[in-house]
Amino acid sequence: MTKQPTEKQDGADDIAILHPERQQTIAGVAVTMREYGFIEGVQLAEPVRHVVDALSDVAFSGELLTPHALRPAFTQHLDDVITLMAAASDQPEAWVRGLNDADGQALMLLWWVTNADFFVRRVIEAVTVRHMTQASVGQTPTPASSAPDTTPRASASTRVVN
Repeated sequence: MTKQPTEKQDGADDIAILHPERQQTIAGVAVTMREYGFIEGVQLAEPVRHVVDALSDVAFSGELLTPHALRPAFTQHLDDVITLMAAASDQPEAWVRGLNDADGQALMLLWWVTNADFFVRRVIEAVTVRHMTQASVGQTPTPASSAPDTTPRASASTRVVN
């Protein structure tokens, strides 16, 4: 007799969807990287804003938000990225700063893959606002209507006959 596959209960993956986590061993440490929740995102508003501004510049230029394209934005705001990676992995910033190149790259990729949606939502908003602002600033008003004719015209009822 063959066993029928068991069906997943409805909602069994809800926690994983709402708060995605990824695990990886980095520098001998089992790291659990998680996506920021709403409150944590608010608490990290300043470093998030710096990174979102830099990512928005990349997106506004038309580049895709791939790890390769984002590397300059991440290095420009390295202290903020370290703070954000440490917070999302519950690791001390000193540990993040002490990683060798391969482990640091692995942590950054794990962080980005886990938190990309968090940042992309904010980048989309920032780019949309920038496009709207540029469109409204760049618009020229419609040309004014031609001036009214100031010379009176004689109508049939106002003509004087000599």
